[in-house]
Amino acid sequence: MKTILILDDEQSFRRHHVAKLKKVPGLQKAFDPKEVTTTDFNTIREILEKRRADARKTHRKKFTDDCQLDHASVLIVDYDLLTLTSSGVMTGENVAYLARCFSRCGVIIGLNQFGVNSFDLTLKGHPESFADLNCGSEQLENPGLWNEPWKGFRPWSWPLIPQAVDDLEHRVRELNKSMDQRILSWLGIPDAIAKLLPRTSTEFITKTSTPAETTFAHFVTVSENGLRGRDRTSEECKVRIAAARITKWLERLVLSGQDILVDAPHLAARFPSLLKGSQRTAAAFDRTASFADLDKLSIQHEQMSKALFPKARWLSRPAWFWPTVSAIDTIQEVREPWKAKQPDLVFCEDISRFKPKAKCHEFVADLPSPFARRYAVKLATVEYRPEVRFSL
Repeated sequence: MKTILILDDEQSFRRHHVAKLKKVPGLQKAFDPKEVTTTDFNTIREILEKRRADARKTHRKKFTDDCQLDHASVLIVDYDLLTLTSSGVMTGENVAYLARCFSRCGVIIGLNQFGVNSFDLTLKGHPESFADLNCGSEQLENPGLWNEPWKGFRPWSWPLIPQAVDDLEHRVRELNKSMDQRILSWLGIPDAIAKLLPRTSTEFITKTSTPAETTFAHFVTVSENGLRGRDRTSEECKVRIAAARITKWLERLVLSGQDILVDAPHLAARFPSLLKGSQRTAAAFDRTASFADLDKLSIQHEQMSKALFPKARWLSRPAWFWPTVSAIDTIQEVREPWKAKQPDLVFCEDISRFKPKAKCHEFVADLPSPFARRYAVKLATVEYRPEVRFSL
């Protein structure tokens, strides 16, 4: 049984989330949600701060003392922790940083830093945050965050948390002896495609060296998106930082643009001939919006095998290199673009489903991509931020 720890300065909120999570279908079979009490939090903070101070003095392969966070598969932390500290300076973001850099904590979910029930129209997903996912407290118990299938509000940028937990541990094992490897080449990003990465993306992994030369170790210690300032940590934690933060970079600053990497629903929207079967119904398109294995997706992936992103566990969903796919002349829309027939369906980023274009709202994401124009159904119960992006 994997542990979910819930940290909030209000006991009523902690207990509410524990109770609600226990009612999410299937969650209790794999996860045990528990609240972090005020006493537990103070102990955790003291241990992490001690580890932080000790690591500046002495090189450590791993931390040998015990911390509750070391055993958490998921940490859920509220942003506003005002009543937990007398100084009032400890926020959920501070906790996320300490947890990622000085513990063996699993997936970190940050609550309410950007709204209690909001949708990010920039589609950038706050890559600067050390939470692996930022969402609102009203969204935490959304079944679509934890399982497939789903209904209603379910941002496509969300991972499936149980899968994300397993993937993180897989990446840690895979990266354990590869910290001195160059990030882009190790991930299998061809040089020709790496050169297409915009500066707003590559500056996340390095500010002092050529992106193609940047190693995982350099990213952790120098980029300022790993360890901060003069902080040092154990070799074990450095691997975990790289495994978590590089995936967030891939998801939020590379895949989000859908121009370097493209996932199945966005690919089907451009090249509907890739759908399996003869029908071009919304249901057929919807089957591409899944976290299932390739063979279970409703898309003809075999002819695109050479374009597949090779490190499957470093993304939450299958993806392909768009520059390579767009040059495969066995694809009907590539071979005969003048004959291409686009469906009257668009992919809605807020519900991860296809809907008729006339029923959707177009917005412009804050991405350096020719595919920045996207769609949402714009649910009345959700706050879309910043709303001005609907009018651009």
